[in-house]
Amino acid sequence: MDVLANIQAAQLTGGPSANRLDAGQFGGPVTLIGLDGPDMLIGGFWNDWLDGGAGVDQLFGNVGDDTLLGGDGDDYLSGQSGRDSVVGGAGNDTVLGGRNRDTLAGGEGDDYLAGGQAVDDLVQEADADQTLTDSLATGQGTDTFSEIERAYLRGGAGDNVLDASAFIGLSVTLDGAAGNNTLIGTDGPDHIFGGLGADRLEGRGGDDILLGSSGKDTILGGDGNDYLKGQGGSGDWIDGGDGDDYLAFTSRDGTDRASLMDPADRVVITGTDAADTITIAQYSGELEAQIGNSRLRYLPGSVAVLFVHAGAGDDVITVSSLLGIRTPLRLYLRGQDGNDTISTAWISERQVLVRQEGGAGNDTLTGGVGNDVIRGNDGNDLINGASGRDTLLGDGGQDTVIGGGTPGNDLIEGGDGPDSLIGSPGPDTINGGPGDDTIDGGDGADVIRGDAGNDTIKGGDGNDSLIGGAGDDTIDAGTGLNGLNGGDGNDLLLGGTSQDTILGGTGNDTLLGNAGDDVLMGDEGDDLLNGQTGRDTLSGGAGDDTIINTDGDLVDELFTLPDDVLAALDAL
Repeated sequence: MDVLANIQAAQLTGGPSANRLDAGQFGGPVTLIGLDGPDMLIGGFWNDWLDGGAGVDQLFGNVGDDTLLGGDGDDYLSGQSGRDSVVGGAGNDTVLGGRNRDTLAGGEGDDYLAGGQAVDDLVQEADADQTLTDSLATGQGTDTFSEIERAYLRGGAGDNVLDASAFIGLSVTLDGAAGNNTLIGTDGPDHIFGGLGADRLEGRGGDDILLGSSGKDTILGGDGNDYLKGQGGSGDWIDGGDGDDYLAFTSRDGTDRASLMDPADRVVITGTDAADTITIAQYSGELEAQIGNSRLRYLPGSVAVLFVHAGAGDDVITVSSLLGIRTPLRLYLRGQDGNDTISTAWISERQVLVRQEGGAGNDTLTGGVGNDVIRGNDGNDLINGASGRDTLLGDGGQDTVIGGGTPGNDLIEGGDGPDSLIGSPGPDTINGGPGDDTIDGGDGADVIRGDAGNDTIKGGDGNDSLIGGAGDDTIDAGTGLNGLNGGDGNDLLLGGTSQDTILGGTGNDTLLGNAGDDVLMGDEGDDLLNGQTGRDTLSGGAGDDTIINTDGDLVDELFTLPDDVLAALDAL
């Protein structure tokens, strides 16, 4: 008998006859190899490797996450404690898991597999037809199993049928590998991969993930909320079935067709890293998405959401007139990297709701008649909301954002950088954001905030509320009954043709009333107040203010008083 000291790992190899290799009291990882003969291998307390080799063998994993390989012969394998991988090999084997989550494979022959106490997996790979029920698996023989909650079946190079429709465990994964395969899932949540070739994938019930490949695939989601993707093949047929499904479409030659039964289904179209031209249009009563030579067609009303991700490159995304849309359709169009052009200007259906994102790069983004949400993201972007009640967000960069030519009650935000913002004829809300912005509210009763930076703000027609924010701002009221607030900084505030209320805010401000019966309040700082024409009320506020009230060329009074408040009425 050998005495071992300071040994952390060991490998024991038997001979051609019957061997008993017992590492049950060893504390480190051990490798036990039986070779020929009827062997008994017993693992230790660590993660061990046991290989029975040829012969009728008995393998016991003991404690630890062990790997047990029966080899040839009718073997008995038991993983016992730990998360074990137990493979019977050739012969009629008994394959047992244990207390923890194990992976079991019978191999060739008629085997018996039992998982044990936790959630256990059955694994089988064969270039043959395979059938999985609640207690039987065929393909490498006829295996009987119990206490198996999940299964993974993989085909080979031939044309295989993998049918797991009668399995009632938690889930199944089917992989067709090569060949033209038929893969049938369960009523639970399955993962089904077509592999190479022209495959047929059936998800049946449950929330499934079904992925085709380079062949002409037929993908059927069945019941449940499924994710379906044709991958790189051409001429795929994709049917989402019942449930709220998610269809992913990528660029390749040919025309794919989709049958999407539930109005809540979603379609995702992904471009390439090149400069893509993506068009959404109608074609013979169907909606068609085209990327280069790739086309996806489906019926109007069968999809609730359509996503377009153009990828890197200078992309063009165009949505033409979509007629006959009876249920709301949401379009999410994203250019990602590159200088992208996205337009939905030809959309005439208000049922179509649009969200655009330009991504990085200098993008041109144009909305349609609906209530659009358009975000430029990074880069110097040109954004035009066109018609509708739009939300237009410039974000980073030096952006030009236009509310559109029809009254739309738009929300316009410039974001970081020196932006140019133009409102619609309706009552808009415009926020300049950080940077030296130029803002024109246009017609309508607008609310405009310059935010940080030295901003130039023009109210235009309508009763506007104009707020400069931080920085040395110039604010022109325009026509209408307006309210002006300079905020922080040394501001120039110009009243309009009607009755305006002008507040200088902090800083040394200049307030000019212009025409109309105006109210001018200097607030803090050394301000200059000039009511100009009209019956005005002037209040200097804190600081050394200069207050002038004029009527045409006639100067009524001139007051320069420190830290005083003076009200001067016109025509006294």
